[in-house]
Parts: sequence; structure tokens; C-alpha cells
Amino acid sequence: MGLLDFIFGNDEDDLEATEPKHPLESVPGWSRPMGASTNDPQVGEDDAGNPVFRTALGRTYTVRVNPDQRTIRQKVTDAAPAVVEAVKDYAQNPTLPTKEQVGQFAYDATVGAAEDLDNIMFKGEGTIGDALGLASGVGLGARGANIAAKALTGDGIAPEGEPGTVLGLFLPAIKNSKHQSNVTLADTMKANGASRDEIWNKTGLWQLAEQGEWLTEIDDSKAEIALTAKFNKTKFPKQYKTETVIEKRPTTSAPSREDRISAKIQVHKTLLEIQKDFVQGLITEEEAKRLAMAQQVYLDDLLNNKTTDFEEVEVTKKVEIPRKPLTTGRGPQMKGGKSTLDEVLFHDDFFSEMSEMGIDVSNTTAEAGRRKAQSAGFSASGNQFRSEPSSFQDVNRINSYKNAANWKDAPRNEADKVIVDKWKKGEIPEEQVDAEMILSTMLHEVQHFIDAEVKSDTGTGFNHLDSPRVRGEMRSELERQLRFLVSTKPSTEVKTALSLMHELIYEPVDLEDIIGGTLLSPSKSEKFSVNDILDSVYGPENSYAKSQITELGNVKNMSAHQVLNLGKVFDKWREYNTVMASFPPDHINHNIAKQDAKMEFIHRVSGTVEADGMGADFYNSNSVMGDMVGPNNVDNKRARANAIFHLLDSGELNDVMDEYYKTMRSGLAQNINVSDTELYYLEGGETKSRLVQARRDMTAEERAATPPYKMLDRDEERIWFADTYGYWNKK
Repeated sequence: MGLLDFIFGNDEDDLEATEPKHPLESVPGWSRPMGASTNDPQVGEDDAGNPVFRTALGRTYTVRVNPDQRTIRQKVTDAAPAVVEAVKDYAQNPTLPTKEQVGQFAYDATVGAAEDLDNIMFKGEGTIGDALGLASGVGLGARGANIAAKALTGDGIAPEGEPGTVLGLFLPAIKNSKHQSNVTLADTMKANGASRDEIWNKTGLWQLAEQGEWLTEIDDSKAEIALTAKFNKTKFPKQYKTETVIEKRPTTSAPSREDRISAKIQVHKTLLEIQKDFVQGLITEEEAKRLAMAQQVYLDDLLNNKTTDFEEVEVTKKVEIPRKPLTTGRGPQMKGGKSTLDEVLFHDDFFSEMSEMGIDVSNTTAEAGRRKAQSAGFSASGNQFRSEPSSFQDVNRINSYKNAANWKDAPRNEADKVIVDKWKKGEIPEEQVDAEMILSTMLHEVQHFIDAEVKSDTGTGFNHLDSPRVRGEMRSELERQLRFLVSTKPSTEVKTALSLMHELIYEPVDLEDIIGGTLLSPSKSEKFSVNDILDSVYGPENSYAKSQITELGNVKNMSAHQVLNLGKVFDKWREYNTVMASFPPDHINHNIAKQDAKMEFIHRVSGTVEADGMGADFYNSNSVMGDMVGPNNVDNKRARANAIFHLLDSGELNDVMDEYYKTMRSGLAQNINVSDTELYYLEGGETKSRLVQARRDMTAEERAATPPYKMLDRDEERIWFADTYGYWNKK
């Protein structure tokens, strides 16, 4: 049997031959190795005793009994159901193929088939059938699959045509940064009524005092300074940067991958043409053999032709950045000049976050535990400046002084207490607990640095020495809110009632005649309308006086002091109602209690009392009315207070009183009266910095389980922000 018999499947034998048959003659042509011939000599045996032969090109192969003795028909019959199901699956969902479908079907049908030619044709690892099968299948691709699917399902996978219309495109989703996308989500959730806990659990974001910017959190548990690192024996991870360099690299003139694939496909097509010509008798066996060998030589030359050259290429590398050794800090006169933040603080998460935010900290100066505050001219345990101090000043921008160690005697939070307890139990030395307190203060000041750099609208830190000035600004803001409250009520009746009350307190109207008169007359009902009271005060015919009241000019021009005086009247009215709550209308002593409580209200508003039960009256200069109507006119004052009582009893001012008390219960109103130190603790920037200290050693799981707003050490409703009151604007 000749070479072309094996290549192209001619299995005729010379039955009259008397010489022993070559074992290869029992192997079907499609299963014979590429280049194999019955003329190949035997060169040995394998471990199982099977003969080993060498082809004319020097490649070896073994002939052994195939363990699978099924006929071709049986193999096709067995495999057909699985093949049909696979193609059906692909046909039913061609736009969303599975990884296995795309990876195996498409690759094997195109590029994979061509690359397998190395093993089939040139490495002696395949058969002639493999080669011809691949040569016929390469290029079938999506079109062939489409035709096959149509035969099975009646529908095509995709229209035939250019590759762009046949194959789908896979594009990566455009990702926003984690923080930005979470902010959008948090805003949406809040607008839809989600709770703080729900927003925190979903996004990891929160708002201080439920207003302003959304805050995220950096893990501080790995932060170190020089003083703590020596106790914790910290091994700092290597850090890298990417840099681009030009390198000379050897190159070869070997054909590209695409050229190799193309050449292999072309060779297979040529083999089919040789087969066709031989079958049709257009060429002899020797010519077919020569042409086939020529194709093999052509590919050998193409694939093994390499020449060495050099080219310049741009290469991006990861280069290790040597870490600066941690130091407690340096002053301007010391070797190396002032120390920078990355020389004082190890905190890769922080530095990475700053870099991503575009904040350059490379020249930010800092120190941690180098000296006591007094040597720097301060008394605090740490401080941070909003800009870099002069290079000649012996002070850095971010500072944590040795004084911070004193906090071990007054732990500020649970994290401090844990460390102090270890020290008291003898588990760590005093020097280590001192170092931890200095690190804690350093993180506190770094938070101020962050707030200053990003211009946080939830506080940037505060100096308690500025408390008196800020308190004055708070008082002005409260007064503005109170004036707005009494001057913008929509109801004319309410404004009239407010204006009349203002008149009764401050204007010299003679009301002596109403004592024992209409307002207290037993024939009148217990409650009076505002118009009834106007008539009683000015008389039914005094239209001019009443018109002055209803014009409401005095309400619009009411000063903050006058509004606060109204508040004093509201306070006394609330005291009256507190007493009457103990004597409901069905109480046996209701009427007596009401008369007594009413007279108490009148006396306190007017500033008059009955001394020794003898009817002697005296003037109280601290009353609401003061000396506006003269200190000796007791009856007039009581008459005015009596009219005010009935104004409040009318109910027209209930809404005003409710809003007044709401305003006076606000954090703004309460903060006016706190100490300078407490005002410092209530500032938003200081609140955040203390939270950093309290949460510095928490694990990711612990932080997720306990939101920051559940660890605040002050009433959140009273937290204020320095920028709101122009603190930094006026520095």
C-alpha cells in the first residue's frame, strides 16, 4: 500500500502477496499517523511488546490493538444524542452561550483546530483522519453552526453575513467608584424613607446629625507610629509603584500566530486538492506523494524560520518603593528638616485614600511623641493647622505631643479603657500605654486634617478659646429664628393676639378700670375671643386703638429681647397648666385651684405679690413687664396680666407656643448656655475625631455591626458645625 493510500483512505490490499504483511496494513487509513507507510522499518517495541516504527521523516509510532472495537456506525449512533442535545442548547439561546459552549465549540471549530495541526501533522500525535477532518471543519464557525441548528430546530441562530452581524459583543460595565455609587444609593434610599440602619447596612455610609455629606470609614486598626511599632513588632508590607521604561528586547522574524494558522489551513486545503486529483486520475501516486511531502517541507521551513533582532519596547513594571523608617518627628533645624506625615504615621489605607482623592500629602509635616506641647508653645495634647506652618517655625502641621500620654489617667473611650486595663494588670508596660495614647491623639488630628482638606460641611474642628464669640453668633441666630417665628404666622387672629400681648406688656395703656370689670365678670363665660379682649381693653367704640393693634406693625418690628419676654409669659402659662392638670374639671377643688393658679400667673407676670396676707403690694423688677408701665401702678400691671391670661386661654396662641418651645428645645438654644469646653466637645469635627479614636481598633466585622452614630458620646441633636457660625471664615 502506498503513501497516498494511507493519506487519502484507500484500503485496497494485494491479497496475493506472499511477503508478511506490515502491521500498519491492519489499521484503517483514517486512523494512521501522518506520514506513516507500510515501508516504515520497525525500530523496537514498547513496554507492552507492541512494535514501534519510524517514518521516512524520522518520527516514531506504535501499532497496538484499539481497546474500543466498536464499528464506526456504532460510535456515531452512540454519540449522536449528546451531539444533538448540545447543538439544540446552543441553537435555543445563541445570544447567551455558556462559557463551555463558547470556549469549546467556537475555539475547536476555528483557531483551536488550526493550532492542533502542530500535534496532528508535524508532531506525529494525530491521524490522517484528524488532519482531513480539521481541514474540512476550519472556517465553518458560526455559519456552520447556524446551518446545523436550523436543521434541528427550523430556525437560524443568526443571519449569515459579516462577523459583526453574526457574533455578539461583550463589554465591561462602566464602573463608578465605590463611594460615588454608594452615595447615590444612600440618597435614593433616604428619599424613599429608609432608616439609618438600613442605609448603613446596604452602603456603609452615614450622616452626622442626619444632615450634610455622607461619610465612609477608613480602617485604622493597622495604623502605627514609631512608638507603638516597636512594641507591636510590626512587619510593614512592601509597597510598590508602577513605572514605564524603554527596554531593548530580542525579536525574531518568525511568522505571527495568524500567519501560522493561515498557512496550516491552506496546507490542509491543498491536501484535499491532491486527494481529489489522485482519485480522478489526474496525477500519479508518486506525484501525489511528492506534492504532499512538498507541503510538509513548506510548513517546516515556515514554522522554523527565525532570525534574531532587537527592538525598543515600552514596559510597565511594578517597582518596590523603599519605606521611610518611622520617626517620632523632626524640627526645622534637625538633619533632614521637618518630618513628613509618611515618616511619622504608617497607615497605607489612609495614604491610598488620599491619593485616590487627589490630595497630595507628600509635603505635609507631622510629629508624634517627639516632645511635650509646652516646648512647641502649646498646652494641648495635639493640634492641627489648616495650612502648613512656615518652614522656619518649629511646629508641624499635624502634631501629637507626649502630653497625650496623660489620657491614660482619664480614658476617653472604651478603646482607651481596654489598653489602660492591660497596663494596670501588668500585661503591657507603661511606655506602651503612653505610646497608644499618643497614636490615638495622632489619629484624632489626622481626622481634622482630612476635614480641612476636603472642606467638610459636617465640622472641621474647634478651639474652645473661641467659644464666647461663637456663642454670641449662636444667640444671634436663635433670636433671628424667634423673630421669624412670631412674624410669619399666616393667621390674622394669631398675629393680632401677639400684637395685643406686646401692647399689654410694653405700652402705657390705662387698664385700671377693668379690674373687677368685664373680663372678671361672673356673667361672662370662662373663655374670651381675641375680639372680646380687644373690646374690654380699648372699649367697643375705640376703633382707632384696635386698628393699630390689627395693623401688626409692632409684631414685625419685635426685638429678640421682646420675643424672649414672650417666652417668659409662655413659661408661666405652662406652669399654670401644669397645676391645673392635677385638678381636672370634675375635681371637687377644680374651681378653687383654678382661681388660685390664675392669680399666681397674674402676680408673676405683673411682678406683684400680696405680702403677709395684708394686701400690701410691692413691685418685682425682674417681672416680664419690668418698669415699662411704672413701678408703683400695681393695679394697672395686674389688669394687663389678667388680659394676657385670657389671651392665652383663648387658644389662639397655642401653635405659636408649640413652635417657640420646639425652637427653645433645639440644640442651638441649649448650646448657648453650655461651658466653653462642652461647646468644644459638641462641634461636629471634634465629634468625628473622637469617633476615630473610639473605633480605631475595631475589626471590619465590628465596625459593620456597630454604626458610628451609635457610638457618639454626646446628644446628636446638639452637635453643631463650626463653619455654620463662620468660625473658620473669620480666622
